[in-house]
Amino acid sequence: MRQAVDLTELFVTKLCGVYVMWYEGNAVYVGRSQNVVVRILTHKHIQYDRVEYYPCEAHELDMLEITTIRRLKPLRNKTHAFDVPEQSMSLEQ
Repeated sequence: MRQAVDLTELFVTKLCGVYVMWYEGNAVYVGRSQNVVVRILTHKHIQYDRVEYYPCEAHELDMLEITTIRRLKPLRNKTHAFDVPEQSMSLEQ
């Protein structure tokens, strides 16, 4: 019998950052949150098979999200990302 893994820490630890939801190799949604794990669980309407997470500080969330949306052009994002002046923040920062 397999051993159970306690996931409590995953939900208790608030991971701040930007996440990318992928399906069959295509970026479908980019989002940001100060509690990424809980936020991802609210996306019941988005079909995805992989999620990437890019940690950052809370004050960096907006710019990193906008930069990521512009770069990946996910299918489900219809936000303000194209209305903001060109200033970028790299995912590698």
